[in-house]
Amino acid sequence: MEVVEETGDASLVDIVKRQNVIQKVIGPSLREGVELDMQGEARRWFPLRGSKAIVFDPARKFGQPILAEYDIPTIAIADAVSAEGGNERRVAKLYEIPLSAVRKALEFEAKVLAA
Repeated sequence: MEVVEETGDASLVDIVKRQNVIQKVIGPSLREGVELDMQGEARRWFPLRGSKAIVFDPARKFGQPILAEYDIPTIAIADAVSAEGGNERRVAKLYEIPLSAVRKALEFEAKVLAA
């Protein structure tokens, strides 16, 4: 969260850990994975560094994280893997998507749980 101090100086605060962070170090990484439109407004966000497999896009699935190529919510994949006793191959077959897509969804959901 960006906060403007009484002095007018902006600072960044990690709201989970409730502490200030170094803006020059953290600031640029906050924009990583963000795709802008022609007006410079954020259009969508790819949260996994170096990958466009997962996307937050307000125009798709109400902005929830999805497998970008398949339009499937990552939580649906994670829940399906859990329901299938951890059988990733079965879920890939049920959703008719590659096993690698199932694993990307699981990777993302694991990061969400760890946060």
